[in-house]
Amino acid sequence: MRLNIIACAAASALVLWLCAASARPLDTIGESREVARAPKGWVGLCKRYSEECAGPNGTPRVVELNGESWKELVAINNSVNSTIKPLSDAKHWYKLLGVTERWDYAEDGYGDCEDYALLKRKKLMALGFPREALRITVVWASGPKGDEGHAVLMVRTSKGDFVLDNRQDEVMLWHKTRFDFVKWQSAEDPNRWVYIDKVTADARRHRATIATAARP
Repeated sequence: MRLNIIACAAASALVLWLCAASARPLDTIGESREVARAPKGWVGLCKRYSEECAGPNGTPRVVELNGESWKELVAINNSVNSTIKPLSDAKHWYKLLGVTERWDYAEDGYGDCEDYALLKRKKLMALGFPREALRITVVWASGPKGDEGHAVLMVRTSKGDFVLDNRQDEVMLWHKTRFDFVKWQSAEDPNRWVYIDKVTADARRHRATIATAARP
């Protein structure tokens, strides 16, 4: 009898916790309506892979976060981070193509931050994650030489916006990172980029000009 009471109490506590968790507001980053210029590397990628830049396809824009989808996010983040070796575009592509900024899928095993993000996006889409929930994001990050432009993959889920970063394996909610978020792809159209509503318009424009996501 006593064991049954304890079991019922534990089950009730679990139900209450789940209800409370589901009632919490989404931990999502604010999105500005101010249109931003698409990064040069993204424009070049679209010319080579037109399917990446197709218009809206009507798929869900939020990933339902559960045990299975969480394991997939973590696994893809770790896999890409451990497989690709960091190399700046200037060192990677200048001798081959004469360019210092190129976004690609690191098919030769080398890439910088946006290449990691693109490959993670591609692999998650292959698992069935909706494209509109997987958004390449330009941020301002602290580096050994001071602040620098950086790119990550942001995943909008039913539990908030999570960051997949090539500099660490932990998948984190956006506000737990130390990034200054600048701009990202619009959920409605991957070709449309918008500023993230966290800093003033002047600061956004200034940092977006510099934050070209050209660092490993």
